[in-house]
Amino acid sequence: MGTNDTETSPDLREKTDESLKDERGKTDEIIIRKSKKAEDKTIDTIRVNRLAADADRETFRAETAIDEAEDRHADTGVQPSQLGDERLILERERSDNAQSVERETEDRARENERVEKRLISDAVLERERKETDRNLLEERGRLDLEAAHTSALLTHEKASHGRTKTALVTRDQYIGILSHDLGNPLAAISIATRLMRKGLSNDTVDTVSLLGNLGIIEQGAAFMNRMISDLLDVERMANSKLILSPERVEVRALFQECVGLFAPIVSNKSFSMTVTCPEGLVADIDHDRILQVLSNLIGNALKFSPQGSTIELGARKQDNKAEISISDNGPGIPKDKMKHIFKKFSQIKTNDRHGLGLGLFISKSIVEAHKGQIWVTSGPGKGSTFRVTLPLTSSLSQPPSNSP
Repeated sequence: MGTNDTETSPDLREKTDESLKDERGKTDEIIIRKSKKAEDKTIDTIRVNRLAADADRETFRAETAIDEAEDRHADTGVQPSQLGDERLILERERSDNAQSVERETEDRARENERVEKRLISDAVLERERKETDRNLLEERGRLDLEAAHTSALLTHEKASHGRTKTALVTRDQYIGILSHDLGNPLAAISIATRLMRKGLSNDTVDTVSLLGNLGIIEQGAAFMNRMISDLLDVERMANSKLILSPERVEVRALFQECVGLFAPIVSNKSFSMTVTCPEGLVADIDHDRILQVLSNLIGNALKFSPQGSTIELGARKQDNKAEISISDNGPGIPKDKMKHIFKKFSQIKTNDRHGLGLGLFISKSIVEAHKGQIWVTSGPGKGSTFRVTLPLTSSLSQPPSNSP
């Protein structure tokens, strides 16, 4: 029997239970009807047999009475007396009473037997129905377990499919972003190389032009190297292979190192950079990795701030942690972008690409690997402040780093 595809399992089970109930009701009616028919047939048979037996008995009695009277008359020549008739009547009454008692006893025995058979039949039927119900319940339980298992497998399969789809999209993003962002420096290097070849083929070499083209090649190579390093870092983080080498590092010295690294850019674009950090603030960190984090944050601040802006580097002791801040007075970050900027391939401005969009994701991963935190406070037109917390030094740490 076909079923509607939209029917749920509870609906189908309710229909099955109703159908089973109806079938059992019909079976009970058939049993009662057939039992009554058999009982009526038995009663009719007994009644007919008893009537026949009564008739035979009366015939036998009449014939016996005549024979006895004739015998007495032949022997004595005397007619049967009234006393003899009364005696015969009494004997027949006793015989009839005895037969009535016997038949009542037979009727009770038959009724008891009928009731006993009915009770046995009902008990057998009830046991069979309970067995059927138990088997049905067990089967439904098994089907429920299978359905739950199938549902779990389907959920897992959907999740796996979603992860695979995300991975494929991520791979496509890798390829698309990488081809786009590597194309520009490669084109610049190619052009600079051709210009250098052309310049070197002349009798006189323009040293200034040559150095300028070398600078373009150097910048392009450094940019591509940074992109490759970022991709390798992401791969290490995905495989939990980011290894830290913590040591005691003075935060102020780390800031001074950053100032030195960005001095050419700061000077070229009329930026200024200030440092506010107490002496003796020492943290347990991997020097190179935290330098990478600060470089990412300072690089973003310089990238998105107008010329002449001030980048503020600050640090303070906060409980048992060092809290570092990098502030700028750039355009700020829209509220809807703030919760996404620490994700892979995140770009604050989708129409103005700068790199792979991995810097903040890598920075967050490095900071969290140090058991620290990183967050940002910002708003349109209000600039941005990135804050990082790092563990302070302990007595078991190595001596402070001698890095400049």
